[in-house]
Amino acid sequence: MKRTACLFTVCLLLTACIPAATAESAAGGQAPAPIVLLSEAYNPFSAVAFPESYTLTVVQCDLSDALEYTLIFGTSDAMNDILAFVAGLFPDGGVDTMRNAMNLMSSGGTEINGLIDGITVRIRISDTQSGGGAQGGERFVLEATAMLDPEDEYVELFKANLQHPLIQEISAYIPLLPLEQATITIWPDQNRAEMFICCLPDNAQQIKDTLLKTYPDQYYETNDWLLWEFGDMRIAVTMEGAANGELCILTNFASPDVSLIDYVPGTTLRSLGFDDYREPSAKCSYQDDQAGVWLSVSKDEWGENNNAAERNAVTFMTEESGAFVMVFYNSESKTYNITIESGGAQAKYTYLAGEGRYADATGGDDLTNAKQVATGAFLAPGEELDDVLPLAVMLLDSFVLDTFECTLDELYEMEYE
Repeated sequence: MKRTACLFTVCLLLTACIPAATAESAAGGQAPAPIVLLSEAYNPFSAVAFPESYTLTVVQCDLSDALEYTLIFGTSDAMNDILAFVAGLFPDGGVDTMRNAMNLMSSGGTEINGLIDGITVRIRISDTQSGGGAQGGERFVLEATAMLDPEDEYVELFKANLQHPLIQEISAYIPLLPLEQATITIWPDQNRAEMFICCLPDNAQQIKDTLLKTYPDQYYETNDWLLWEFGDMRIAVTMEGAANGELCILTNFASPDVSLIDYVPGTTLRSLGFDDYREPSAKCSYQDDQAGVWLSVSKDEWGENNNAAERNAVTFMTEESGAFVMVFYNSESKTYNITIESGGAQAKYTYLAGEGRYADATGGDDLTNAKQVATGAFLAPGEELDDVLPLAVMLLDSFVLDTFECTLDELYEMEYE
């Protein structure tokens, strides 16, 4: 396919409004992300200076027997101005052709096809007030499509984003290559992108049955799909067309500038396995039956927690050698409020981490009872330790660090999803 630095000759002095893109993902990875479709190497319209008044709403690369590259804009420009711009893209008789085409606008839209630098281009104009489809409240929609040969760089872009381990696992059941129908779509104003791969295997219904047996927990009957979520990324196998021999994979990227293989989901309480009780009690909880630990995070911003001790705190409860240990950690004040019950005795004391000191239940420094109860809870008979009070704090800190690989403060600051 022919490519030149000046793919189109534009007769009007206009300012380019398409954002720049690079061939690498923003995360610094090697796999090309969807955003490269706006780079000069992929975008056949990169030399066109679209008016500043045109809002780019969709970028789409559609691969089948041929390849169509489309940019969709919304604009409130007057029709005569749009006509003048498009005519400038077709230097040979473009003005007369466009004026004739505009006679068809009574149906809500029109299009013109022509050759520019040897490439077939289709320009469609829709009037949203005549049923052409609204785009962000702007009256007119302009679609610029280049019909291209499916060259290696486009095919490789799709293949690079099939390298995710889950998609590779699915490919053992669904033959993804050679690509028969594939689409990458970007919505720049929404920072959103998706990839659609459609396969037409001879035994689609049999493959569907196998997939349902293999991944029963991922199946959503209402949508007739298998769905996996990785942070802000989703991968779905849609199977509603299996009876007609069609199986498809729909991938929602976390961001247009990060490829599937480079995406690392952010850590959230949900991803760590916390259950969501924000609505009834303003907290999220985690239970480790093997370790005998119950943990919760509660924040006032989530609602009202009837247990005042849990508010704006990490709550930790466990049994240690038959003793009961409960700790409320307040991230703002860096305070651990500790309760230990052992051998029928109970002790309450506080560790003020910011000051590096312990206090009894009344805020004083009488820690005799606390040390006795903590010794019975944490030490074997006859075992001695100079400072037994930190053990409850260490129990909580080490559990969080070992289980979630973060600090208590980092855990408290996490969003649920």
